[in-house]
Amino acid sequence: MLINLFFSLFFSLLPALIWLFFYLKKDPHPEPKKKIFLAFLSGYLIAFFAFFAESFLVFSFSLSFSYFPLFIILLAFFEESLKLFVFKRTIEKDKDYDEPVDAMIYLISISLGFSATENLFDFLKPNFHYFYFFQNAYSRFFSSVFLHGLTGAILGFFIGLSFYKDEKIKKRMTFLGFSLASLFHALYNLVIFKDFDNIFIDKIVIVFSSLTLVFLFVIFGFQKLKKIKK
Repeated sequence: MLINLFFSLFFSLLPALIWLFFYLKKDPHPEPKKKIFLAFLSGYLIAFFAFFAESFLVFSFSLSFSYFPLFIILLAFFEESLKLFVFKRTIEKDKDYDEPVDAMIYLISISLGFSATENLFDFLKPNFHYFYFFQNAYSRFFSSVFLHGLTGAILGFFIGLSFYKDEKIKKRMTFLGFSLASLFHALYNLVIFKDFDNIFIDKIVIVFSSLTLVFLFVIFGFQKLKKIKK
């Protein structure tokens, strides 16, 4: 149904674009809109590969529940590696990638493009219902889309810290940023899939508190990278 597809596309993009515009305001020297669009599109397209690769693994292997936590942890590392791959292939050598804070801007753009595709597949699942689209877009704005923007920012922050350093230090900082972003993503996945028996500890509280703390770190990260001089 065409109207279902239209609403799926619109509401899957909306949360990612809102966060993207928010983060772009943090850039003191805005990047060319064309480059931001290409970064976002690259993340959007690579997520299709991730979705089908992950679906293939799920259907190809009989995963018992005991192995499922390990599987979703590995998926987090896999997704973050794809974002890093896109960054290195499309942005790292570009002439417009010319200051530390750009690493955060471009990796956030890639990550939010990735999240938009995740949203799309989620929106295409149910039967058409106007309220569902709005409700799901709202909830994902504060959860999975928020998460992807933050993991991109974490990786971009550590890459940006080493912007003017030698290649050896750049590789170390990239590995550190990738590890931390992937670990945070993996912990998020584990909490989302875990059932809590303690009525005083709800997964929504844990997730929102963790995302908020990391968000504050990301805001600090932008300020830190803006001050780095060659």
